[in-house]
Amino acid sequence: MWHFFYLKIFRKLIWSDSYFFLKMVGALLIMVAIFTSVFYIYEENVTLWDSLWTAYISLTTVGYGDYFAKTWQGRLVTVLITFFGIGSLALFAGSIIEYVINKRLKRMRGEKDYRGEDHLVIVNIPSYDEIFELINEIDACKEFSNVPKILLSSQLPDNDREIPEKMMKRIDAYIRGIPSSMETLKRANMKKAHACIMMGNAASPTMDDVNTLTAGIVEKNWPQVRKIGRAHV
Repeated sequence: MWHFFYLKIFRKLIWSDSYFFLKMVGALLIMVAIFTSVFYIYEENVTLWDSLWTAYISLTTVGYGDYFAKTWQGRLVTVLITFFGIGSLALFAGSIIEYVINKRLKRMRGEKDYRGEDHLVIVNIPSYDEIFELINEIDACKEFSNVPKILLSSQLPDNDREIPEKMMKRIDAYIRGIPSSMETLKRANMKKAHACIMMGNAASPTMDDVNTLTAGIVEKNWPQVRKIGRAHV
């Protein structure tokens, strides 16, 4: 399972900055070629394959010790390729950490799209307490208890930039955008949704207007999606 995770990250890193990746690969190949050539020429009783193997274990900082440099030329390239290997590993580890952090931030800020199906879309967030109350009711309902839940809203309560961690644990995704926008509804994969709940608030006529527009768009484009209205005083 973990190898699929790392493979996905590796692919993302390649596509996000392919030029940087090509430069790194090119530099690695050049360093290996230089090391292999110097080691093969100046060290005694080693074959070309032995030199290539030593270049690999030195670059990855493993250093088994079955072959080691005895001349100053061999020791010099060993030091250089080891430092280069440490730097490369540090850059790669930093890229993975940056990718994971950015992925989490996008998820918490509602910047990622949802690709799931048969989910429940909750439109608008009047308050966190009301959403928690709604989620508790949904979980107690047999029809919707196992249905993925996503939140869709143009803004968060208290002008938060990120959705709280405790809220994120109760839902499957958060989409930030204008609910009555076709682009936002597509990001929420509304056409594959099971139902959507329009959260209203008597103190916010604007929210009710948004719900009316959103319900009209959903009915026109995806009539199979159930629409449920829910108002709060």
